[in-house]
Order: sequence, then C-alpha cells, then structure tokens
Amino acid sequence: MLIRKPMNRKALLAIAFAGSVLNSQLPALSENDVESTDSVIQRIDNNALMKPEIRAYWLMRLASAYLERGDKTKAEAQYQFVTKGPQTMWKWEAGLALWANQTSLRSSNPKNNNKNDGIGDSHPVDDESSVLANTAIKKALTQLEKTSNQFAKLNLYFIASRLFEKMGNAGEVRRCNEVLEGAFKSCEGSSPVDEQEVKAAYSVLDSMSYGLIPVQIPNLNPAENLFEAAQLKAVPPFTDKDFEESERIKLRAEKIADRLAATNDLRRKAHRDLALWYMRLGKTAKSEQEKQILFGLVGIQDDHILYAIQGACGHLIWWTTENKERGLACGMG
Repeated sequence: MLIRKPMNRKALLAIAFAGSVLNSQLPALSENDVESTDSVIQRIDNNALMKPEIRAYWLMRLASAYLERGDKTKAEAQYQFVTKGPQTMWKWEAGLALWANQTSLRSSNPKNNNKNDGIGDSHPVDDESSVLANTAIKKALTQLEKTSNQFAKLNLYFIASRLFEKMGNAGEVRRCNEVLEGAFKSCEGSSPVDEQEVKAAYSVLDSMSYGLIPVQIPNLNPAENLFEAAQLKAVPPFTDKDFEESERIKLRAEKIADRLAATNDLRRKAHRDLALWYMRLGKTAKSEQEKQILFGLVGIQDDHILYAIQGACGHLIWWTTENKERGLACGMG
C-alpha cells in the first residue's frame, strides 16, 4: 500500500508543538543577560495582544520550565520566554491535550521520577523554583477566570493541579481538583447540554485515565499504515487496580459524551476509542460491546469505521468505508 507523507500530520504537529518548548536546547547565560524573573512573568501576564487563555498557557509553560530546570539557571529556564516572547498558538487543542497527557503521566508514575527519559523528572524541585513556579501558576489561574474557552480552562487547571502536586502543595491541588470535579458534575447534569463543556470535560478525564495506563489510540489503521504502526508504543505493564481506576474514569467520560446527539463526532469517537482501548489491553469481550454501540450510532456494521481515512491535505475522514477521498491533492502546488 502506498504510504503518503502527510498521513499523520495532525499528530506530528501536536508533538512538535509540545516538544518545541519542552526539548529546546538553550545556550548558557548569566543571570544578568536577561531581564528579571518578575519582569518575565509580568510581561506575559500583562500582554494585551493575547487572549487570557493564551497568557495562562504561557505562564503555565514558564512555571513548568522553572520546575524542570534542573541544573539550569533561572536565566536559562526563562530564556525562550524573554528572547522570543509569547508566540501565537497553533494546533491549540491537540497540543494542549498532549501536554496534559504528559503531565498526567509524570505525576501518576513516581517510579519514573529519577529516570531521564522524557517522562519522569531527573532533578528534584528546589525551593526557589517552587516559589517562581507558584507565582506563575497563580497568575495563570487568574487569567483563566477571564476566559470562556472551557477546553483551555479545564486542561490548564488539570495541568496546574499536577504542577502543584509536584511542588507538594496539597491545598492548591485540592482547589484545582474541586474546579475540575465541579465541571464534570455540571456536564453530567446540565440542561441543555453544552457541547464545548462536554468536549473539555471529556479531554481532561481522558488525560486522567492516560496517566494511569498510557495507551495510544491511533487514528489510522496501523495494520495498513506503516508510519502509524511505527509510532505506536507498546502498552506498559499495569495492575488490576490501575485498570479498574482507568476504566472507571473512561466510562465516566463516555457517559458524559453520550449526552450528545448520536451523530456527534465526540460521542462516536468516545465509543470508538474505548473499543480500541479495550482491544489494546486484551479485553476482547468489552471491546466488542463498545464496537457494537459504535456501529449502532454510525449505522454501519464494518470494522473499517474504527479508523479514519486519509483525505486531502492530511484531513481525516471518519465513519465511512469509502476510499474515494484518499490521495486527493490539497491544491497547494
């Protein structure tokens, strides 16, 4: 089968988006080479050209940089925020959800905390870093009170809870979790149903589940796509307790999604993703149950609808067995 270059473009962009901040290599600087820490935080906090959720995002990124600075000086940790300034966000939702997954994984797997593998943290958090991070996070949460973007708000509250957990700030962890739980309960009982609120709650619950058992759910069929297959990581060992808790969270997320219309993509993908999640964990009977629910929602009894079809310009086409869109040119020359 012909493997087309843009087939997983959305996933690659999301990974590049998150990785550009987490993995950038910065030159050594002295403390006097850049402006003060307070001024960096204030610059982001006072940037009137950005929406509140964007300011909150970059403040949270700065806080994360302080917490993960290790042997870097403050100047090195904040270097990219001083020299480049906060940039316009692209691939907003995919990048934010990916960061939430990564943060959840670190927090939920303390055994990884001494491994420099890009998942765990290889350095302890010192008092100075905690103070700086705490200031940036508090300002980020203040910004989130000004936004109506529920997806950004809930994901960043979730990330804040994990960063506070890293600092050992149980009070702030509890406060963030109360905001999240309130949002979940609102989605479970609100009338009428707000699709954007459901989407935000589902995303955070999905990240919570991922932190317990990190399972990748591919968009394209890895049996037919070598690139997708190469990106798919094996599921790490997990306990029965991990599975029960992760499943409980996923079923809660699915129940929230089920309040949407049968034609809604999020509701369909919730059942599709859970079917593949069970499949990857070897829970065949449960996977089949979810698959049958999906078939009922879509009106097609065919395993091919479990995966998207690659359309023009890397767009994914769902809920069809037709291949007529495959390989169309995007018109960009």
